[in-house]
Amino acid sequence: MIIKARVLGEQIRKEHGVETAIQAIYRDLEYAKSLIKHRKAIAKEGEGWDLGEESWTFIGDESDPELRRRIQEWDAPWASDGAHMHSRKSFQRGRKQNHFAAANLREDASCIVKGVPSIGRFQARMSGASDKARFYLEQSVPELQELERKKIFTKPEITSIARKRSDYEHKLSARGSHRSDYIRYIEYEMNLESLRKKRVKRLGVKSTNHIGQRRLFGLLDRATKKFHGDVGLWMQYLSFARRQGSHKKIGEVLTRMLRLHPTKAELWVWAAKYAVEEKGDVGEARSFLQRGLRFCGRDRELWVEYGKLECIFIAKIVGRRQLLGLEGKEAVSMREVESDGHADVDVISLPTITAGDYGATLEPGQTRQHAMERLDTSAALSGAAPMAIFDAAAKQLGQDGRFGLDFFDMIAEFDQLPCQQTILNHVLDTMRAVKPQTANITIRFVRQSIIGVDSGSPQFPAALTTSLSRIQPAITSLPNADVRVDFRRELISWLLSFLVLEDLDEGLKQVAELSLKKAWSQQKIDVGDHNNVELTNMVALLDTSKGELFRQLVESERL
Repeated sequence: MIIKARVLGEQIRKEHGVETAIQAIYRDLEYAKSLIKHRKAIAKEGEGWDLGEESWTFIGDESDPELRRRIQEWDAPWASDGAHMHSRKSFQRGRKQNHFAAANLREDASCIVKGVPSIGRFQARMSGASDKARFYLEQSVPELQELERKKIFTKPEITSIARKRSDYEHKLSARGSHRSDYIRYIEYEMNLESLRKKRVKRLGVKSTNHIGQRRLFGLLDRATKKFHGDVGLWMQYLSFARRQGSHKKIGEVLTRMLRLHPTKAELWVWAAKYAVEEKGDVGEARSFLQRGLRFCGRDRELWVEYGKLECIFIAKIVGRRQLLGLEGKEAVSMREVESDGHADVDVISLPTITAGDYGATLEPGQTRQHAMERLDTSAALSGAAPMAIFDAAAKQLGQDGRFGLDFFDMIAEFDQLPCQQTILNHVLDTMRAVKPQTANITIRFVRQSIIGVDSGSPQFPAALTTSLSRIQPAITSLPNADVRVDFRRELISWLLSFLVLEDLDEGLKQVAELSLKKAWSQQKIDVGDHNNVELTNMVALLDTSKGELFRQLVESERL
């Protein structure tokens, strides 16, 4: 059985069924057309000549004796009847055309085997590609006529634009078009639209902008449909629609994109940021992130962005309260604040917060002002949402230690958050309970007390004293010398940040410099730095300003 299968496989591989079929189609196409013309001519003359059911599909090489015999038999009736010499000449021209088609077919077959382009194959596809390109070019005719009529572009420029678009459209319509072809075409149309807007502004001509915008949207739509797996094209589409202020189009594109790429966490983050920044809709942004977490539950960045969204929401509520002057029992009436017909130039306008945004329901006889005052004791301002997100992410991500550090750094950026220290304490306690003592966690424990405290405020010296007092116990608690070396590198970078502050009190700078000197001396002892190798490593780790300052301090023997 195995031997029979092997023999059968060899026979099949020797055959060229596809090539033969294509050859038959190309060879007999013109021949079939000629037969139709012959029937029409004869029917018009009324002679009633019938071709019958003669087989005219010749497969193989015409040098074959059997094939030559069949062709001669077919030529015999034409030779015996002189009245149809014109039809015979037409038939012979058809046979010559068949020879050219067969030559193209042989070229196609050889090109298929070699994997190279073929002229014959290109000619066979040209009609379809040209029709498709002509369809898109005809749609731009009214636009070009308007540009010429309003003298925004001259006639030679219109001709050049049409020729350029024709070249691009034929490239896109042909088989094998690439992503780069679409990108070049889109860039050309963007530059053309920018030039049109400048000329319209300079000439003072009234012209609609939606035509060029619609054309670019159409190109981007065609590109994303053909290369729907290319995230870069989708992002370019969204960026252009955002610049144009087309929020409806962004909604449509986002829906299509997220359906095709639900496991791309960065796309859910972009959608959430757009909802907050452009529309001011925290609820919609929260919905995007929650849906994204269903598909990307183990993505660290997505969890951090979800926590960041809740912090933005809390900061928005706090900013709204400060804007309305809601400080305890002394509250300013919302009607008094909004009674002015124009906005104050010194006041930042924030999106309106409704009762549904923070989960408060108005009871009979209460106003929105009363609901805002109740937020002092509500979970919305206590940081319950970010802490719940952190706990859920910690269970989902497991032993991913980087997530806790990223979440801590994200919370540290919200200086005016009233629940900032509460959230930081929760994050640190969780990391220190689950993970062993590391340099990254320890340095964040040292920094915690001054996070959110302005360097020019009266509370800063006390906060700095608390942070510096945590250094030595933290070093003692570290498990080995390698971890202590890494911790001191982080500590030196943190202490240098005080020395580069211009508005910091000189006494506080001296305290920070003394702590830096002590840390550097202990670092050289642990590392055994005799050739300034550690100094070179530290300068490489620090940014430019801190690195130069640290080198100057070491070389001047102040450390």
